[in-house]
Amino acid sequence: MKAIPADGLAAAVSLAALFLLSEACSKKPDTQSLDSAGIGYTVVQTLREMEITEEEVLEVVKAKQSGVSDAGCLELVKQARARGGPFAAGDEVQTLRDFDFTEQEVLEFARVGQLGLWVGEVKGLRLGNVGKPLILELTRQRAMRKPILSGVSIFRLRDAGYSEGQIQDFVREGLTDEGAKFLLGEKPKPSTKFRRLR
Repeated sequence: MKAIPADGLAAAVSLAALFLLSEACSKKPDTQSLDSAGIGYTVVQTLREMEITEEEVLEVVKAKQSGVSDAGCLELVKQARARGGPFAAGDEVQTLRDFDFTEQEVLEFARVGQLGLWVGEVKGLRLGNVGKPLILELTRQRAMRKPILSGVSIFRLRDAGYSEGQIQDFVREGLTDEGAKFLLGEKPKPSTKFRRLR
């Protein structure tokens, strides 16, 4: 058998590698699970055009199974892409839905970039019976990179007799944990505009 020249063998290997790489790059993700989850043809096609990845498909299915509409699922992917990353928050969407957040409220979390670790803290607040309006205000303030009250401070203010409406106003006005300590009578008055309402 005639030996293949070394340079010819190297060229053949290179061509084979390029072919395999081209095949891998052109492979479309399997979107059958999107169909199985009940997502309509038009939205599936749009997601394909957006070059949805296999990992994103799994996350979108989670969102759909939590009760998010087709349009909502598409919006979640668009919001994630607009922030420069893939949609990877299917579990977080499910958590918010489990704690009675509506689809529009979930989308608000997405639009302000708060579908991440913050959702774990939201879960703790909901387990402590903190209302959604207060949590949504905390989410908006957090999205603007403003300091917000910790869960501990919220629970202590509530236990001290402040209503959630009052606490929501405090959050909107920028009350911090240090300010909360003053309201609770634990520290000398800081340089803020807050005063005790008791």
